[in-house]
Amino acid sequence: MTNPQEEQLLEVARRLLPLLSTVLNRKDAHALSTTLQGLLERGADGENVEAELRAALGRHGKVKNTRDRYLRAAAAEGGEQFNLVPVPSPPGPIAPIVWVCPHGDVEWPQFHVGEKVPSCKQHKCRLVLKDERS
Repeated sequence: MTNPQEEQLLEVARRLLPLLSTVLNRKDAHALSTTLQGLLERGADGENVEAELRAALGRHGKVKNTRDRYLRAAAAEGGEQFNLVPVPSPPGPIAPIVWVCPHGDVEWPQFHVGEKVPSCKQHKCRLVLKDERS
């Protein structure tokens, strides 16, 4: 019989298995998939695999972060209310947010969230989002 923490880790493993290739390289995804499948089978047979699951799900940063988010969400909700979904497209750079002068002659790309948006030095006014310019 499994304890609640072990059951939560088993659930993380079940949900992560089909997503491993989207967050890890092929070699690491295959190795972790093989390990997790074996642990899931042993857990289904009643063997306590909590420590091994915790270690396996903690070897890779992205997988560890997902494991920790799931466990926090499960603790906060009193159960499993956490859904994992694959990313909609391959990971990669995204376009910056573009700010412009309302007078139309200055563009400034914001590459990082929280980065302070400057004022237009020529017109001494605030820049606005490119899509909101009238």
